[in-house]
Amino acid sequence: MFHVIRPTEFRLALGGISKSTFRRLLADPEAGLPKPIQISPRIIGWRSDEVEAFLESRERAAMVEPPELAAARAKAAGPEQPRRRGRPPKNAGGFGN
Repeated sequence: MFHVIRPTEFRLALGGISKSTFRRLLADPEAGLPKPIQISPRIIGWRSDEVEAFLESRERAAMVEPPELAAARAKAAGPEQPRRRGRPPKNAGGFGN
C-alpha cells in the first residue's frame, strides 16, 4: 500500500531544495522525477512507492562514479600544491607599505 507524498515532503526528501528548483525539475523530463497524480484541481502528489524507488536510484547513481569522470576530475585539479604555513611576508598584501 502507498500513501500520497505532497510537494513539500518531496522537496525535503530531495535535500530541502527550493520551490523554484523543484519546479524546474518537474518541468525537465530528463530529471526523471516520478509522474505526479492529480488529487484535486489544484493539488498534486506522488505515490510514496514511486518516490522511494526514485530516491534509491539517485543514491545508487551517486555512489558510482565512472572511471572517465574520476580521471577528468583528477586532471582538472592538477598537481597538489604544498600547504604554506606561517604568516605571509609583510609586503605580500600591498597595503600599508
